[in-house]
Amino acid sequence: GVVLMRFIVSGFSSFNGVNDNPTEWIVNNLDSYLKSSGTDLSVETCAVLRVSAVDSRKWVEEEYTRCVAQDDTEQRIMVNFGVNVCGKCFELETQAFNCADFRVPDEDGWQPQTV
Repeated sequence: GVVLMRFIVSGFSSFNGVNDNPTEWIVNNLDSYLKSSGTDLSVETCAVLRVSAVDSRKWVEEEYTRCVAQDDTEQRIMVNFGVNVCGKCFELETQAFNCADFRVPDEDGWQPQTV
């Protein structure tokens, strides 16, 4: 049979000098864009996350738990958009590796300490 793929998409709200976070705009407009383009892609969840290590981890864990609990054969692909304020072009990671080495504290004031 056909295996459906559903997307779980997230981006971040404004943070430390990035007042108009482009990832927030993408997430807020993705569903309507896909509907108007006539594609049959299915976005299951679109979420704008607060820039907080604790909140982000909690959201990922909740989404993962929800997906695992689904009794279906659908595949779910999780896509997270982030901003690199020093970047000059789009950078695509095929597998996330979160080394938590961000240069400024998050919205909760937490910043990893280098050892």
